[in-house]
Amino acid sequence: MQKFLSLALAGTFALATITNQVAADQATYVTKEQAERAIVLLKDKGEIKHHCPHCDDKSIRPETIKSVVATQVGNGENWEVKVNGSGIDLAYVYFSAATGQWKNVAAELKIEVDTPQFLPVAAPPTATPATPPVAPQSVPTQTPVASVDEWETGGTSPQTSGEFFARGNEFFRQRNYDKAIADFSESIKKREDNATAYLMRGAAHIYRKNYETALADLNKALQLDSWEYLTHFRLGELYEVQGKKELAQQERQKGTARMAQKAPPRTAQEFLERGQYLDERGYWVDAVKYYSGAIKVDANFAPAYEKRAEAYDVLDKLDVSDKLNEAIADYNRFIELQPERVQSYVRRAYLLEDAALLGDGKKDYTPDLLRDYSEIIKRADAFEWNPKPLYEAYTGRAELLYRQKEWDKAISDYTAALKLKPRDSEAFLDRAQAWANKKQYDKAIRDYDYALVLNPKGPGIYKLRGEAYQALKLKDKAIEDFNKATELNPKYVDAFFKRGFLYGDSGEYDKAIDDYTKAIALDAKSDAYFNNRGVAYINKKEWDKAIADLDQAIKLNEKNANAWNNRGVAYRGKEEWDKAIADYTQAIALDANYTQAYTNRAWVYRKQNKNDLAEADEKKAKEIQGKNAPTPATPPPAGNFDDDDEFFF
Repeated sequence: MQKFLSLALAGTFALATITNQVAADQATYVTKEQAERAIVLLKDKGEIKHHCPHCDDKSIRPETIKSVVATQVGNGENWEVKVNGSGIDLAYVYFSAATGQWKNVAAELKIEVDTPQFLPVAAPPTATPATPPVAPQSVPTQTPVASVDEWETGGTSPQTSGEFFARGNEFFRQRNYDKAIADFSESIKKREDNATAYLMRGAAHIYRKNYETALADLNKALQLDSWEYLTHFRLGELYEVQGKKELAQQERQKGTARMAQKAPPRTAQEFLERGQYLDERGYWVDAVKYYSGAIKVDANFAPAYEKRAEAYDVLDKLDVSDKLNEAIADYNRFIELQPERVQSYVRRAYLLEDAALLGDGKKDYTPDLLRDYSEIIKRADAFEWNPKPLYEAYTGRAELLYRQKEWDKAISDYTAALKLKPRDSEAFLDRAQAWANKKQYDKAIRDYDYALVLNPKGPGIYKLRGEAYQALKLKDKAIEDFNKATELNPKYVDAFFKRGFLYGDSGEYDKAIDDYTKAIALDAKSDAYFNNRGVAYINKKEWDKAIADLDQAIKLNEKNANAWNNRGVAYRGKEEWDKAIADYTQAIALDANYTQAYTNRAWVYRKQNKNDLAEADEKKAKEIQGKNAPTPATPPPAGNFDDDDEFFF
C-alpha cells in the first residue's frame, strides 16, 4: 500500500471555516479548499478543454496539462488556479470524467456557476482509455504537485529572494536537503541580510552532517538577528549531534529565554500555536513540548494530540527517536475525541502499517488495521474528490483478508479497488491469486491476462499464469508462459523449476534435467531441485546420478520424506535391496501415512521372499488409502518403467 502525501499549499494557514465564494467572471477566484481540490482533480489529467457558452467564440479548445498550480491573490482569502502558468475560470474548463464525458470542473467541485455540467454532445469525440484485455493505451504522465514557489509564482522559476527561500523551505520539509541548500544560497545571494535563509541553510547542513558549515551559517544568522530564538534551538541541535551536551543545553536555554520574553502561552490554543510555529520550521522536538503543554492544560484538546502525533511520526522517520508507538497512541486519543475525522483513520492506518513492518513480530496489528481500513471504507463519500486513501484501504484490507485465507472477502475488496483504479496491474494480479487459491483457475487466468495487458514485462505474472494453466493441465500454454518468464528474467529460478516439472511429468526427461540444472546453478541450497532432478535420472535409469542428487537433497533437508523414498527407488534399480528398504523405512518414519513408501517397501520384501513383511506393508497401505490420507506435500512426478517392472514415486 503506497502512502498518500497530502498537498501542502504555500505559506502557513490557520485552519478556519471558509465559505464558498465566486469572484470575477464566475469561478476565476475561489477558496483555498476549492483551489486545492481543483489541483487534485486535474493533476493526473493529461488534458482539459476550454468552452465558454456565453462568449462570442463558442469553440472547444483542448489544452495539454504541463503544470497545475494555485496562487493566493493578495493577502485575502481568494485563490486562483493556473494551468501552464495561466489563470483559468473553473466555470469554463472541462475534464475527462470516468463516464467518458467531459465534465465541468466547477460543477464537480460543487461551485454554483451558470454553465453546462457537460460539454455539448456535438463536441469532437475524445478517445477513452481501453480496458483490459485490449492492449493498453499510454497513460498520461502524472502532473507533479506544485511546490511552494509554484503556488506563489504561478509555476514560473523563482526570481526573488523570497521565492527562492519559499522553494528551499519546501525542499527542506521534503527532506531534500541538497536542493534546499541550493535555494537558500540563491536567496542569500539576492538578499545578503536574510537571517532566516542562513538559519535554514544551517539547519539543512546539520542534516547533511556538514557541521562546520552549519555552525558558520547559524552564527551568521545570529549576527544578523540576535533575537531569533529558533537559531539558538538549532545551535542546540547541532551541538547535540556532535556530542557537546553542555553547549547544546546552553543554547536551548538561550532559545527558551528569548522565547520567554514574548508573551508565554497560557491556554491550550496558545501552546498549540507555539508548537505549530516550531513544527513548521523543523523544530519537532521542541514542538512536541508545546503540544504536550497544551494537553497538560486541557486533556481533551483534540488538535494537540493530532499535531503531536504528526511530530512524533516525523521524529521517528528521521531516526531522531523511536516515537512510532507514541504517535499511534496520540491518534487513538484524537479519534476518541473526534471520531468523525476520516483523515485520522488514514494516518493511523499508515502508522500501523509501519509498526507491522518494522516491529519485532510480537504484536499482531491485523485487527487494528482491519478496523481502520473498515472505518475508511465506511466513510467512502469523504473521498469523492480524492479516492486514493479509499483505494488503499480496499487493497490493504484485501491483503489482510488474503493472508487469513478469506478468499471471497479479499476478492470483493480487490474488485472494489479496481473500480476506483481500473488500470492497476497489482490489484488484478492479487485478485488472480485469490481466484487461484479457490481453484477457479479460469477466473485467475482472466485476471492474469488483464495484469499482463497493463504490465506486459512482468515475469512473475507469466509464471503465475503458467501455474494456472498447469493446474488446468494445459501443458503447452503453461510452458509458453514459463518460457516468457525466463526470457524476461534469465535468473527466474522458480520458472525453471516449474517448467522442469512439466517436462518431467510428460516424459521429456532431458529437458527436465536441463531446467533443474539451471535452477540448481541459481540456487544450490534447494533440496526440491536436487530431488526432482534425481527423479528425472531415475526415469532414465541413470541410477548413480540419481543417487548423487538424492544424497544432496537429503543432506540439505534430512526431513524430506520424498527424497528418502526416491533414493530407495534408485537403490532398487541397482538391486541393492537392503539400502532400498532402509530408505523406505526412513521415509515412513518421517511420514507415517506415506502410502507409496509402504508399497515400494512391500515390493522389495516380495523380491526377498519376505512375504509376511510384504503383506503387512500392503495392508497398511490399503488402510491409509481407505482413510483418504493426504498425499505428500510436494510429491515428485510419477514415472513408469517397463510394464513388468513398475515403480511408485
